[in-house]
Amino acid sequence: MTDSGSPVSTPGASFSEVNTPQLAQSSFDDENYKRRNSQANEILQSDIGVELLLKRLKSSISSGKDFTAFIKARSTLEEQYARDLARNLKSARESIQKTDNRTDSFSRKFEEATNMNEQLAKQGLHYAGELSKMYEDLSDLCKSTERKRKELKQKATHDEKVVTDAEHAAEKSKAKYYSLCEEFHAARTNDPTKRSGLKFKGSKTNQQVVEDLEKKVKIADQDYRDKVNAAKVAYSQLVRSHRPENVRALRNTLAMFDTGLVLRFEDFANLTERLVLSNGLSISPMQPGVSSLKQIAKDIDSENDFLSFVLKSQGSSGLKHKGVEYVQHDYITNAYTANSNRATSRPIQPPLSSAAAAATASTAAAVMSSQSSPSGTTASTVSPRPGHPPVLQQQSSSSLRQQQPPPQLPRPLQQYSVAPQTTPQQVDRTPQAYIPAVVPQNQGLGLSSAGGLPLAEVNGHVSNAGARSVSNGTGSYKYTTPPIAGRVFGVPLEILTEHDRLKLNAADVVAPTFVVKVVHAIEQFGLDSQGLYTVPGAAENIEYIQALFESADSLEVQLDNPASFHNDVHALATVLKLYFQQLPDKLLTRLFHDEFVESAKTTDDILRRDKMHLLVNDLPDANYMTLKYMIIHLNKVQEKYRMNNMTISALASAWGTTFVGGDVSEAEFHSTVVNTILSNCYVIFDPD
Repeated sequence: MTDSGSPVSTPGASFSEVNTPQLAQSSFDDENYKRRNSQANEILQSDIGVELLLKRLKSSISSGKDFTAFIKARSTLEEQYARDLARNLKSARESIQKTDNRTDSFSRKFEEATNMNEQLAKQGLHYAGELSKMYEDLSDLCKSTERKRKELKQKATHDEKVVTDAEHAAEKSKAKYYSLCEEFHAARTNDPTKRSGLKFKGSKTNQQVVEDLEKKVKIADQDYRDKVNAAKVAYSQLVRSHRPENVRALRNTLAMFDTGLVLRFEDFANLTERLVLSNGLSISPMQPGVSSLKQIAKDIDSENDFLSFVLKSQGSSGLKHKGVEYVQHDYITNAYTANSNRATSRPIQPPLSSAAAAATASTAAAVMSSQSSPSGTTASTVSPRPGHPPVLQQQSSSSLRQQQPPPQLPRPLQQYSVAPQTTPQQVDRTPQAYIPAVVPQNQGLGLSSAGGLPLAEVNGHVSNAGARSVSNGTGSYKYTTPPIAGRVFGVPLEILTEHDRLKLNAADVVAPTFVVKVVHAIEQFGLDSQGLYTVPGAAENIEYIQALFESADSLEVQLDNPASFHNDVHALATVLKLYFQQLPDKLLTRLFHDEFVESAKTTDDILRRDKMHLLVNDLPDANYMTLKYMIIHLNKVQEKYRMNNMTISALASAWGTTFVGGDVSEAEFHSTVVNTILSNCYVIFDPD
């Protein structure tokens, strides 16, 4: 609408100028309505009329904006649903047409059902498009009406202010006039009590003062009259012209906006009703000969489909069982006959005498004793720690060792190699799962004969190459790790890490591949699972996942799909804990166990954190990197504690003894260790 009150056009509809809101004809004939309308007009023509209309128009615009936002959100949801439905139908149609699926009435009826659902998707897209257009129309209507309201408010405020200013000026003139009159009266009556303190320059007589005041009173009186008349004229113009125009313009704007809003609401109702009816007719057509979705499902004849499938095999081979008969090969028959003939003609040898048997035994013993060590002593066996086979002691006569071939080891032991060392060492606590076996000295360096990891050059501890030295009391030996193929549980952390590093041809690894893959799957599919790391998984799923990693190299195992671990995230979490529980040496190592426990007893939080920070930095590389990887993972878990109920304290209780090790009586301190490290995750470890 223009300033003169002419109508403005709104998107999608045309409205004519109205003086009152459009109502049903019956309302105009109602006496009660006429009375209420007359009262409303009287209020709107009063001093508060413009303010009431501006407030009402503002509330209408606010409602329109909220309705516009609803239409936009509904349009977005409907469009997303329709597009997702179309993608789902396309994928389902491709899947159902696979050659290994049923090609009978089920597939045919499924095709009909997908066609029906495609029609629903198309109708949904059309509905979303209409809502989008409605959103644009409503947005334009709200914006244009809001601009018009500001213009009308500014004009109405200006018109009202002209009258207010004129009346205010008249009041000031009145005050001045009354004050001069009081002075004039006091001067004429010579009453000092009524003098206001007005002073005149010079020495004037009382008569002169009276004359001066009389002049000023006349001037003030004329000014007072003029300003009162000006205020009356301004108010008259306001009441007769400006205010009615402003009220009419505001009522027209309000009526057009409300009418446009109601029309858009009706359009929304009609569109929604049409969508529902169209969907209903698509699912259950009223046309004769066209099946509904319910009837399509009923028309699937699984029994007849089964019989047709079986009867297709008529005439194929295999319907009659031929059976088997034993028939000996002619060659075998002839060879058996020939051997029997030779056996009957061969002379029988007499058995060995006792002296000859003793000589044969002594000869075999001499051959075994001829492999001697450099010190010249004969070879013998020593009793190893429980769970290990005997280990041969190294003895002298290197020339004999070079002349004699290496002893043949049983196949299970050939994947481990032991090399002799010159300096005796104390027995290292090697894991029970690894069994060292002796190899000749010339095979003790580089790679083992079984293809294991390179031997280390340092005795007494595991090196980066994964070798470990042991002693039998007379000489120390190195043995290398086996070529790991699916062996994860119970394998020392440094050995498994080194194996993965060589496999990946990387400078370093953040953690064993097994740990990385399991943690990645948990973070991808199970961070929201309640009771993560406290609720155990199903026993069969746990065994399945363990067998999955034990039967193949960890690099080959894929956990990118929840079906690969039977959709049991808790089983994955349980297997991860089992791995750390079965480590030969705990993650925080036995070497630092007592120091971690003592640090946990420190009451000052900052001092306790700093002590553990130093201990963590002293851990072996493999332990430090794996601990860092696990702590950052557990920090991600506790960040979701509102959904999984796993707070820092709950995770510390679940992992305390698993990481630290030791007696369960110290479980409280174990939890404190993990709690402190986890609470200071990005203080102890760099967030890279």
